[in-house]
Amino acid sequence: MDFPLLKTFEVESWLVESLLEFLEELKIKLPNWEYKTAFSDVPDSYETDNLVDRDYPQLDIFSKYFISKASDLLHVPEKNIELFWFHFLDYGKGGEMGIHNHMHLEDFVMFIYLSTCDDGQTTWYLNNFDGESQKRTTISCVPERGKGALFSSLVDHYGTPNAAGTKKLCVLGLRVRLDNI
Repeated sequence: MDFPLLKTFEVESWLVESLLEFLEELKIKLPNWEYKTAFSDVPDSYETDNLVDRDYPQLDIFSKYFISKASDLLHVPEKNIELFWFHFLDYGKGGEMGIHNHMHLEDFVMFIYLSTCDDGQTTWYLNNFDGESQKRTTISCVPERGKGALFSSLVDHYGTPNAAGTKKLCVLGLRVRLDNI
């Protein structure tokens, strides 16, 4: 097996454009997620809840693309990958996300950056045991339009403040079945 803690990749510009169009459509049709999050006090931020079970035709195209991409990156057959979570984050001016992981929901997380920013970087702790290990194994990247990251849901990560309010992100949660490989 060859499971990564963190891999970056590129996505095609048509996909970024399609995701941005979908995000703008959702902002009109779907209210901000009611769940209390880090964005709750940021006036111009927007966050969707999980879109997986919603009836939007675009989701089929996006799901097929992301499952295929995850299959290539994880070396796992597509039939063994389930798209469990799909949502958008538009950080707004000063929006940030505190340290967290996704281990309670899914096995892997996929980010697609929909905008390029001067700040608002994502930071991952590949080893979160203590201060020395955090310092030694911290990786950060500034959002760059079309860049993606796939990482283990066990990895703690956070998003630093985005002063300009331009950071937009598509976040996916993946579950992987290994018992029938």
